[in-house]
Amino acid sequence: EIVVNSGAHGTHVAAIAAGHFPESPELNGIAPGAQIISVKIADSRLPGSETGTGMIRGLLVAIKAGVQLINMSFGEATSLPHDARIGELLHEAIHRHGIIFVTSAMNSGPALGTIGSPAAQALGTISVGAMISPKMMQVEYSQRYSSPKPDDDGRGQMATFTSRGPTPDGDLGVSICAPGAAVASVPQDTLTSFQLMNGTSMASPNACGGIALLCCAAVANGISYTSESIKALVQSTAVKITDQEEFGQGYGLLQVQAAWETLTARQHREPLVYFDVNVGGGNAKGIYLRELNEVGYPLETSIQIQPRFRVGPEGEDLDRHYKVNYQVRIALECDDEFVLVPDHLLLMSEQRAFNVLVDPTHLSTGVHYSEIRGRDTDHDGEVLFRVPVTVISPVIVSAEGEAVFRKLVFRPGKIHRKFVSAPHGASQIQVTITTKSERPV
Repeated sequence: EIVVNSGAHGTHVAAIAAGHFPESPELNGIAPGAQIISVKIADSRLPGSETGTGMIRGLLVAIKAGVQLINMSFGEATSLPHDARIGELLHEAIHRHGIIFVTSAMNSGPALGTIGSPAAQALGTISVGAMISPKMMQVEYSQRYSSPKPDDDGRGQMATFTSRGPTPDGDLGVSICAPGAAVASVPQDTLTSFQLMNGTSMASPNACGGIALLCCAAVANGISYTSESIKALVQSTAVKITDQEEFGQGYGLLQVQAAWETLTARQHREPLVYFDVNVGGGNAKGIYLRELNEVGYPLETSIQIQPRFRVGPEGEDLDRHYKVNYQVRIALECDDEFVLVPDHLLLMSEQRAFNVLVDPTHLSTGVHYSEIRGRDTDHDGEVLFRVPVTVISPVIVSAEGEAVFRKLVFRPGKIHRKFVSAPHGASQIQVTITTKSERPV
């Protein structure tokens, strides 16, 4: 089909993932030489914005072409975590056709709940946030320093523009993070060869290229994997960035080498199963308490865990014997005292549920994140599923009162989150800011 470029963005993204310069390898992308199918979903008549029809057609083309990975550095706000037809097709591409779907988390941060679609689909997509390291700030942005107090681990911090979770249905939203800026190739009609761009659009192909290396090595060594097992693998081997909240970085910075070592250690098992989590008898993927009436008393709810066995392109079972004999002993755990879970869950091929108690009544004001993990006790404690728990405990203000926050210390990239429950009927708020600095605010 004949299409017309609507900008340099797609070429830049492709070059990050798989740019190939045999004579100048320092210009290469993460997975140089990977075979690329370019699928345009943006409409030049709509200033580069995509349409639902365009995305659906693009996914169908990718499925028909038999691609192994999709990078989508595209997204927009969504009020629902599961768009009807697009959500169905994403689910089919990932869980039936085995496509690894990597997507940007969007650039609407740093407020919570700003992650968009398709990153917020919670259907197996690997959504990527953007991190900025001290070296990136110095080399790419010509800064004299990255911040007055660089992080001790040297991994930097999350870009403030990175969209944050949780999603409306309680999912963490962001899966992992990767470098969110790059100098890469752009089309020649821009009259330049390379350009510096930043955003989660750049973090997503960085992660996708790293995952492509992982998958390529697995195929070369005869190691089986699925789209679901790769997502679980990169999440479990990612490294947390110090002093950065989970809502922006997910489970941490992608570690390709650590993921490869873990994959080779597990190659004796065929990963034919993944787990569907539903909270409270609905389609929620986590527990999210954010309204005043939700945090004033303990919540007891049920969590349903459904093993999902891989099927073929036509929906057929890939291994009925495996399904019939499936049994796993799961240890349930949570690191925080305000979440109480049972110790064990014995799971066969059918759905089972367990009850959990979340008591937010004694929590300090602010945002609190925890997670419930289910570990396979027979295979080195491998994490089989995670249930995010997010609680926002606000400061309660009466109609005649005020909320005062003192001694807030700010530095580049530092985020202070304060939540206030407005009095009933309030229509406006007055904010007064004072500083000890000699500079005007």
